[in-house]
This record gives sequence, C-alpha cells and structure tokens, in this order.
Amino acid sequence: WLGLLPKETNISKGEFGGLDDESIGGGIDPDNTAIVVLRGDGRMVHVLRRGEALASAVFAASGKPLASEGWKVRYESEQVRQKRYRNRNSTSDEAPTYAPRAVIYQTRFAGLLQGNLGRSTSYNEPVDRMILARMPIAVYFGLLTAILTYAVCLPLGVLKALKHRTFIDTASSVLIFFGYSIPGFALGAILLVYLGARTHWFPLFGLTSPDFDQLDTWAKVKDLAHHTVLPLTCYGIGSFAMLTMLTKNNLMDNLAADYVRTAVAKGVSFKRAVFGHAFRNSMIPVATSLGSLLEIFIGGSLLVETVFDIQGFGLLQYQAMIARDVPIIMGTLVIEAGLMLLGHVASDVIVAMAKPSTPPTHRTGPAHLALATPHRPALQTPPNRTSDPNLHPPPQMIHDPIAELNAAITLHRTLAIQARAGLEAAAPSLIRAIRHQSGQSAKLETILWSTWNGQLSDALAGLDANLAVAAVAMIAARAFVAGDADCLLGQIIRESGSQPPAVMDIPDSRHAG
Repeated sequence: WLGLLPKETNISKGEFGGLDDESIGGGIDPDNTAIVVLRGDGRMVHVLRRGEALASAVFAASGKPLASEGWKVRYESEQVRQKRYRNRNSTSDEAPTYAPRAVIYQTRFAGLLQGNLGRSTSYNEPVDRMILARMPIAVYFGLLTAILTYAVCLPLGVLKALKHRTFIDTASSVLIFFGYSIPGFALGAILLVYLGARTHWFPLFGLTSPDFDQLDTWAKVKDLAHHTVLPLTCYGIGSFAMLTMLTKNNLMDNLAADYVRTAVAKGVSFKRAVFGHAFRNSMIPVATSLGSLLEIFIGGSLLVETVFDIQGFGLLQYQAMIARDVPIIMGTLVIEAGLMLLGHVASDVIVAMAKPSTPPTHRTGPAHLALATPHRPALQTPPNRTSDPNLHPPPQMIHDPIAELNAAITLHRTLAIQARAGLEAAAPSLIRAIRHQSGQSAKLETILWSTWNGQLSDALAGLDANLAVAAVAMIAARAFVAGDADCLLGQIIRESGSQPPAVMDIPDSRHAG
C-alpha cells in the first residue's frame, strides 16, 4: 500500500487437468497444461508443469515466452490453496478439494509514495477520484460554518467581556451553552419533522432539487441556499460556545493587565486601549485554531449527512467502514493526517504573525556585566574582551549602572530589593571574571579600600573599565540596599582570594556603600 514493494496486478488464474485433447487443440498433455486468459489483454497462455514445478509458459498463438513481455507466473498446489482457505475461514473444520493452478501476474510499484491510493473494493473506482468528488461538499459546509462561527463568536466574546456580569452576558451564555449541549443530528431530526414535514418550509433531504440543472443561475443560488439552511444550522450549533468563551476570557485577562491600565492612565482612550492593545493580544490563543481550517477539505459530519441524505465526506467514511473498504479508509486517514499536520504548522505561523514583538534594546558599548535594574534583568555572560586588553573603551560608551540603581532605589524600595536579587545572581559571574583577568585579582582589594576612602579614580586606573564599574556597582548596591556591606564585602573578598582583615571590620555600612 505504501509503494515500497511491488504489487501484483492483472492477476489471471487457470487450473491444471480436467481438459481433453480437443479442448486445447491437441498435442499437449491435458493433465499437466493449464490454459489462462490474460486479464486486460485477452490473449491465451499455455502453462506446462513437470511435477510440482512449472516447465514453461508461452503465448498460445505465437509460442513466445511469457516472460518476454514482463509477465510472471507461479504454481499453487492443492495444499497451498487449502491453507489459504483455512486462514480465511477459521471456523471451518474441513477445507474443500482444489486442483493445482497457475497464476499469471505483472508487478509494478503503485502505492502512496507514487501518489496512488488504490481502488475501492466496493465501487471499483480510484480512491482519490472518490475523495475529490466529495471535497466540494466538505469545503462548502466547512467554509460557511467557519465564517459564521468567527463572525458571531468574536464580536460576541468582546461584548461579553465588556458587559461582564450583566444581563447580556448571562443571556448569551445560556444560549450558546444550550446550543453546545444539543447534538447536531438530534437537532436535525427535530428540524426535519417540524420545519420540513409539517410546515414544508424547507426540503427534507439532499443538497439540490431534482430539476436543479434546468434552473437559471439565480434560481440555482436560491435552491442551494434553501437546502443549506437546516444542515448548516446543525453543523454550527455546537461551535459557538468554545470560541466565544475563549475570546471573552482572554480579553478580560488582558483588560486587567498593567499595560492597559498604564495606557489609559497616559491618556489613551478606552476604545483604543481595548481594540488597539488588549484585543490583539487576546487573539493570540484564538489564532491557534485557524490552522485547523485546512481540515475543512475533508470535514463532515456522519450523522448530519445521514439525516439530510447529503453525499459528503463523513457519509463516505461511514460507508467504507461498514463495507470494510480498506483502500478508502486508509486514503481518507492519510489525507486527514496530512492536513492536520499542515494545519498545526499554519497555526504556528499565524501565531508568530499575530503576536506583538518588543523591539530589541540597543546599548552603547560592550557592557558584559550589566547590573540588574527594574527595567533590565541581570546578564551573566562572559566578558567581551577586545584584541588589546589594555585598550579602554571611551568614557561615553561605559554604561553607568550605579546611577540607574540609585534612581530605582529612590523611586521605590521594593524595586531596590528586586535589583539586589539580580545583583546576587550576577555575583558568581563577576568573581569568575575577576579570577580570569590576569593580574586583576589583587585589584579587588584596592577597589574595596578605595571605595571606603572615597578614592575610586585611583583604584579604577589599572582595572578594565567595564569590569570596575560592574564591581563597584554590585558592592555599592548590596551595601546600600541591605545595609550589610561588612558581610557581603567579606564574602567577595574570600571568594576572590584576597582577605584584608581591615575590610572585615568596616564600621559604617552606609559609608562603605
């Protein structure tokens, strides 16, 4: 079926024995010769056996060997045929008597990899042709259902979010969940009885009228719409609840977010804050379901199509399962699986397009140990060394994390505590950087003492500028925020390998900071 192995085609069979000399033209052993008429060809073949093996197989008219035209032949004994019968009829106790026979066939690669889904065992038609014949109905109802669902659910979800806990919200919830609880086929049966059989408002079955081909264009449109109303209602009755509630809940979550309140506080109108900011973010989860629209090409409802006698895709699958038509079942499953995978990929692409992105923050200078602030998390990346380690970057390229941190501390103490957590996470990277700097470990002691004495310029003179700024920033931030400069400075000194006793007894943490 996959097309990896050759498949036997044009199989023709003929039994040995049971013929007299006149029936086969004379001159041939009737007990050891089988006459086979080639399927799809019509020519007669004589197959001769010797015991349990085949001796020759030639065309009766020309005497030309059968293998010269790509035909193959095999011998099936009575035991082989009886064994096959027992495998197919496990409940039978005794197998019938068979005569040996010759089987002539051709081989070719014809499977899924070659684009061939096989032929239906029930209708003897190509599976791909049968599937294509049902696709227009599936696409027709699938598109109408999708358009109707999104056209109703998205505005209704926004309205329910804006009118939360009002009569509109409650009444619409009752309606959509009532529709969700009704099976489509049950609703179809009720509609057929009351709106079709009793009132004669809508037709009872089919997608078009018997005289559809004789109608003009406008009459055909009206006839198709008239037959579509009831099936479309049953197709889409249960699809409103999930999408509506998904839209409502996502929009309510985004309306309560800080960025919406900030936008309104800055003067943005409520309408723009809802539809310009919150609504777009709320559509990201909804966009994940858009890829499933590819499955409408083979979509369908078995029960709805059975109730309304519509020759759609669902009814085809049901009939194939009842008749055990394996080629149709396998073909439909392969197409469904392929479209499902393509739908998932399409969903990812749509989400990536719909998701708002934040432009990257451009920084000036190779600040390899940036300090954590309320607006920027701490970076724990290795130093960005230049080709010349003695080359200092220009002063205007050095990032000043101390000023930003002090501004954050002044603004709110909570933000300073958050900054301290980021600084503590960056401490191991700072210590490793100092250790890897050749000849720089001893400079840490000088920095600490110079910080205490207020002489930073002398301490920074011999140290990499960015490294020095990061070191002093971390020391100052820890001491100023926590008031425990004596413990924290001592920890850094011990981990870096320098232990000056005087620094362990700093009397004033604020002064040290």
